[in-house]
This record gives sequence, C-alpha cells and structure tokens, in this order.
Amino acid sequence: MDYERLNDSDKPVTLNVGGHIYTTAFSTLTRYPDSTLGVLFGGQKSAMLDDRGNYFLDRDGEIFRYVLNYLRTGQLNLPSKFPNFDLLCAEAEYYQIPGFGVALAKYRAGLGNICVILDVSPEGSSLGVFGARNLLEETLGTTSGKFRSQYYSDCVVKAVEIFDKLTARGFILQGATATSSETEENGLNQQQTWTFCRSCYT
Repeated sequence: MDYERLNDSDKPVTLNVGGHIYTTAFSTLTRYPDSTLGVLFGGQKSAMLDDRGNYFLDRDGEIFRYVLNYLRTGQLNLPSKFPNFDLLCAEAEYYQIPGFGVALAKYRAGLGNICVILDVSPEGSSLGVFGARNLLEETLGTTSGKFRSQYYSDCVVKAVEIFDKLTARGFILQGATATSSETEENGLNQQQTWTFCRSCYT
C-alpha cells in the first residue's frame, strides 16, 4: 500500500474501513482536531492508501457508520436492540472523539445500566452519574448524580464511594473507557467513563 500526507481541503474523500467504503468530507473527519481521525486527516500523520487510492483504516467497517454519523451530526443514532454496543464502545475509545463516550454512556444508562463519568480539566473536576431515576434513587439515595470540585482527588474519593454503593446493590463493572484532548485555549481535558450493570439487564 502507498502512503499520502493529507491537506485540509474540503473535497470529498473516500475511505476503506476494514473493506467497507465510505465517502465524506475532510471537514467532517477533522471536526475534532485532537481525535484519532483529526490527527490523521489533519495532516499530522501519513495516511495509508489501498490499491484503488482510497484512504485505508484497519478498523471495523460496519461499526464505522455510527462513528461517521456522530461526526456529521453530533448525535448518537442507533437502531433498537443494537447488538454491537460493546464493539462500538471499543471503537469509540480508539477514535477519541470528544463527547462520543458520554453519548454512549447515556445511551447505555437508558438500558437499565448506571454510568459514572469523571471529567478533569484545568478548571476543576466533575463527576456525573447517569441512569434511570428509580435506579439512582435505589442505589445512591438521590436522583441527582452530579458532584464538582476544584480538586481531582475529591472526585476520585466520591467515585470510589459510588462504586461501593453500586457493588453493594448487585451491580458489576461492565466496561470502562478513557479519552483525552488538549488545546491551547482549554489545556488538557480528560474523561473517564465506567459502566455498571446488573444481570437482569444484560
């Protein structure tokens, strides 16, 4: 395969993702400059070409349609009873698209799970717990699952406290993801997501 360094033009570009062909614009792929696609298609790295001149990504081709749709719309649109959610979460961690992990966590929370999201930025840290109101009330004793502190350690202590409560109520850790991005204006921002479920919801 050949390699080509990309520019920032907005002409259509064709991708071969694991054997599946997609066409989109450079502006879509570079919408989030610090994401994996933003770095690759923003010209910071050389992109691989297949034998037909398409840009090649050695990732899951079927799942990529949901990644691309999120880049285009900023919204997560999945079919009912989506069977490949864990695979999509793994791909989301690879692509490192800001907000994508949160959207997935909130979606999963709507399926009877509870998601804990920790955001860390130069302005401070925040902890959010997402899930059905009845589950939050049962496990945490409140329907408000938000906690904010200037100090990262405070949020970590709070997260451990929440983990203990969830475990005591029969929840198990189903998955975890982490993303990070850095800009001159906002500095380094990190996000960690933990998803807990109970067997009756799996």
